[in-house]
Amino acid sequence: YKGLKLDKNNQQGIIYFRDGLFVEAFDSFKLAAEAGSQWGQLNLAQMYRDGEGITKNVTTAKHWYEQAIEQGNHKAKYELKEMCSTSFNC
Repeated sequence: YKGLKLDKNNQQGIIYFRDGLFVEAFDSFKLAAEAGSQWGQLNLAQMYRDGEGITKNVTTAKHWYEQAIEQGNHKAKYELKEMCSTSFNC
């Protein structure tokens, strides 16, 4: 199987996020991102961008978007473009 590989930490992060548990979601997304999950990287970038579960940090958000983009994540490319069009820190 060569399709999408779901990361358990990213999936758990989504559950935490939906329940409003942003610190726990951040921690789960960080584990997924550091393990190489492009969706974990995207979700972590969005949390840094919005300051959910962590202090807002556009520079770190950009880093994680770029990591996801390197893996072919088109949503990350779109999100980074949107963030940079409204931020002077990109």
